[in-house]
Amino acid sequence: MTPTVLFDLDDTLLSTNMDQFLPDYFKGLSTALCHLGSAWKVTRQVNTAVKQMVANQDPDKTLKEVFDQHFYPPLGSTEAACKQQIKAFYQYDYPHLKPITQPRPEAKQLVDWCLSQGVRMAIATNPLFPLTATRQRIEWAGLNPDDFEFFTTYDDFHFTKPHLAYYAEVLGRLGWPEGPVAMTGDNFAHDLLPMDTMGYQTFWVDPSVPGVRWKGGALAEVKPWLSQIMQDSIPQLADDPEVHIAILRATPAVLDTWLRQIRVDLVSEKSASKHEHFSHMLSHIADYECQVFHPLWASLSKDPSSTLPPLGEIEPPTHIDDQRHDPQKDFNRFLEARLTALDIIDHLDHKGAFNQPDHNDQSGSQSIKDVLRRISEQDRKALQNLNNLLDIHKIY
Repeated sequence: MTPTVLFDLDDTLLSTNMDQFLPDYFKGLSTALCHLGSAWKVTRQVNTAVKQMVANQDPDKTLKEVFDQHFYPPLGSTEAACKQQIKAFYQYDYPHLKPITQPRPEAKQLVDWCLSQGVRMAIATNPLFPLTATRQRIEWAGLNPDDFEFFTTYDDFHFTKPHLAYYAEVLGRLGWPEGPVAMTGDNFAHDLLPMDTMGYQTFWVDPSVPGVRWKGGALAEVKPWLSQIMQDSIPQLADDPEVHIAILRATPAVLDTWLRQIRVDLVSEKSASKHEHFSHMLSHIADYECQVFHPLWASLSKDPSSTLPPLGEIEPPTHIDDQRHDPQKDFNRFLEARLTALDIIDHLDHKGAFNQPDHNDQSGSQSIKDVLRRISEQDRKALQNLNNLLDIHKIY
């Protein structure tokens, strides 16, 4: 099976010196937007909007939408009104930050080796920057952004590090890889701990506190480490309620991104043969969420300790085989039911409902943790199937 590796960017593939980079970045951005107010006022509002991005748990609102909502209105402006200034800043001023950074030659060697081995790669950097800003930093590292399946930016991601939902969103966008998965990064809390919690291999680049448990070292040591884990058995996703909850939260975020990316294609008459199966599958996902899973959570919200019949014995959803599905309406149906379920799940989690031990009776009945596992598994399989379909049609 094809291995997959996620790379952090700043101070992993690129020496960024964030202590200098961020102040200079904010200074340049505030200067570009000086018509909105003083540098202090603009920077303060940037910080406020960034905090809102970090806190976001809404799977149908991109981080850019969160930022725009909390940045422009308090300054009496809009994103559209500042579009030209923003574009000019990233085109002419942002490149002046390049000398603060330093490429790491071993990063290029590592990426080239991964390409030669057929390793799938994505850059899992904290998505607090727009696409152009992150793309430029990848280029500053001496790398080709197009060598990666994607890199995470605030334009089309919904969650940030170190939330488990961020990593579930990354893996969902990759179609939940079936082969070995590894994360390489320099930040223990943001890069290593979440992926370790999910059950995946991690490499700590230049760890300041080496330990027995955490494999780490210089970036040049990542290659032999990857060579080894590519031969190892495939790890199992951690059976942790928090991991499953993160997957349930990330799935609508992935669907939201895919639907946004193919929306133009979906409304084209010429592309009807391409999106027919996508629409059909999305309709099935919505039917299961609304007709099967939603009633289960509604029942469990009343009595978390209750047992339920095996999911295989529950009536499947009623599905109308109509090729004229509206994927946006189907997604909205799914999203409404999933958001309701997540509210119930968050309430139950707060009460410790998922901390109860599994029952081991022979009846085959389902506990609340069984339901969570089953839906998490179905989400992953659904995204695998949809991702394969998108790859086949080259829709995006």
